Amino acid sequence: MESDDRYRDALQTCLARYDRIDVVAAAARAQAALRLAHRTRPDVAVVDAGLAGSVTGVELGLRLQRARPEMGMVLLATQRDPVCLAELLLEKRAGWSCLVKSPAIDGEILRRAVEGAAAGLLVLDPALGASLGLHRPRRASRELPRLTPRRREILDRMARGYSNGAIAEYLGISRKSVENQVNLLYQELGIGRSGELQPRVQAVLLYLGRQPGKD
Repeated sequence: MESDDRYRDALQTCLARYDRIDVVAAAARAQAALRLAHRTRPDVAVVDAGLAGSVTGVELGLRLQRARPEMGMVLLATQRDPVCLAELLLEKRAGWSCLVKSPAIDGEILRRAVEGAAAGLLVLDPALGASLGLHRPRRASRELPRLTPRRREILDRMARGYSNGAIAEYLGISRKSVENQVNLLYQELGIGRSGELQPRVQAVLLYLGRQPGKD
């Protein structure tokens, strides 16, 4: 759901290349998006932060997810508009992906964002993270001192929406090794599996400088 017709068409074309993703509706305005979402009940909504009209993309996404908490959100924003991410982190919502809106759509990044949102994860475009001072090695080292460089790298990929299998492929190690490192990462960060948020979401929130469950 995006405000510019050509860009919206390009997004649909990009997503249509993936067998596991079906585009069920598209809208240029918030009210139309709300009506279509109610009718089609999508698993994920892709929303432009610069949506035309009185309702912003962030507000639209929050309204959609309040109506259907299980719905994932992919928010497209510019690097000049990082407020969207700050609002989402204050809401402490899982099932959100925040990507840079770029004329050159990276299909793999978009796919990971959609699949991560559908799985209830929190996915951040590294370019947006940089605009907010996130994903910087010095900050990560200061806030997560217990993690080894390898586990920090794995956590960075988790924040970008990589699955364990994709992390294993990126690092050239086995999936089992990644799973072991992720479990150790959770232990070192004091993350349990009985909380309201998934451990993966808790870890990403910590990486972004937030404390899960706290303002």
